Amino acid sequence: MPEVTPAKAVKQAQESGYTVVGDVQNLPLVKEGYTRLYHGTFSENLQSIKEQGLIMSGEGRPVLATINPQLVEGGSVYGDVQVVFDVPTTARVTQESGMGSGIVQFNKVSPEQIVGVFIEGKPKPPAVEPIEHRGTEPAGIAIADELGLRYDGIQEGIEELPSKMMFTDIYQTRSTFGANTLEKATERLSEMREAFAKHPAMSVVEYDRRYTLEELREMARQAGLSPSGSKKEIASRLIARGVT
Repeated sequence: MPEVTPAKAVKQAQESGYTVVGDVQNLPLVKEGYTRLYHGTFSENLQSIKEQGLIMSGEGRPVLATINPQLVEGGSVYGDVQVVFDVPTTARVTQESGMGSGIVQFNKVSPEQIVGVFIEGKPKPPAVEPIEHRGTEPAGIAIADELGLRYDGIQEGIEELPSKMMFTDIYQTRSTFGANTLEKATERLSEMREAFAKHPAMSVVEYDRRYTLEELREMARQAGLSPSGSKKEIASRLIARGVT
């Protein structure tokens, strides 16, 4: 078993918005009346799987899955990630000619049935260098170090909006948010990651392509966010709030 999960697979799996685990025991429990299955694939396919689910190939080949997770030690791994999904036990198809026992097939698995992504080994952040903070205030650096964020400095308040220390979640959502206490930063980080998981397809790049700077500023104002900064900075705030 590899000691470190390939950074590419972990990064793409996290960007897809799925729960990523290195131990299947860390996935949500299977509901009564359902069976958990594992489908090996490549991490670059995860974004389309997030949108469409698992579907038959263009040649009409069905979706194949195993009842048990594929392990490197067993020599049966296909791809670099395994999509984990739950189906009603009555929906299982156990007869797959020539594929052996323990392999089942489906014509389609909907996105709602997928519960996470299993990557053998413990997923680690793709970044290997220490975080270089951009701000210099000790209080902001302390909060950032506690939560594994980058501290970007203080954003001066405008009109009724107060000044805030700004942080960027560089390992997961790559979004920026403001907070002045550890408690508030922890709360905002949790909200941001939850919003990112629900709306993973809307990226900063897509905001940049879809909206002008003035449109993004107006969206920020309507969401109660600061309209200052570049398109990327405003888009990051909107993503963190779950605005699409």
